[in-house]
Amino acid sequence: MKFNEHKKILKHQLAFELTLKSLKDEVGQMAVNHFKKSFDLQGFNDNPVIPWKPTKRVRDKRSRGKILVQTGALKKSLKYRSRVGKR
Repeated sequence: MKFNEHKKILKHQLAFELTLKSLKDEVGQMAVNHFKKSFDLQGFNDNPVIPWKPTKRVRDKRSRGKILVQTGALKKSLKYRSRVGKR
């Protein structure tokens, strides 16, 4: 009888671990999306948006682009990496 209870506990433990991993992945992706949106808004994505100070390049009107965006590489570099098997 105790052996069957042990199987039930392991089954619930596995389900919990899978749910936790899924939750971590979802929160990680939400964080990346939050910071990427800051690039689009040209400020910290709070309520209200706190704008970034214009860079010298923007103040001198040498560029019509967004603050911190020339090639888009910095924004594209923001990624969430799942840490499978790590806590």
